[in-house]
Amino acid sequence: MTDKWVLLFQRLLQKTRDGNLVWSETADDTAYLASVGKNKILYEEEKGLVGVYSVNIMSNAGKVVDSFDTRDLERLTNVDWSPDGEELFNLIRRKISGADEVLDDILSELNDPFW
Repeated sequence: MTDKWVLLFQRLLQKTRDGNLVWSETADDTAYLASVGKNKILYEEEKGLVGVYSVNIMSNAGKVVDSFDTRDLERLTNVDWSPDGEELFNLIRRKISGADEVLDDILSELNDPFW
């Protein structure tokens, strides 16, 4: 099971980098939800724990069937996963907020010679 956690996290990160995984907001501004087939992934920043991010695997009925966090991955691999956890969190947040589009608009306006 634990090898699957590493593989799942790596795929979530890569699919998010590539723009192939759609995340949505939740009521909690430190948690995001993605549908994967008929199941869901809840990804969240652990409150009060710097650099700790958790992955909750949910069935199509909405029940959490498994979960792990970046500390679990570190224990399994002897690698610090917090930078990857933070990267995934920030990629999701930037995509949902539209930050890149806003920056593109601002840069375009600042490049306008008539501005």
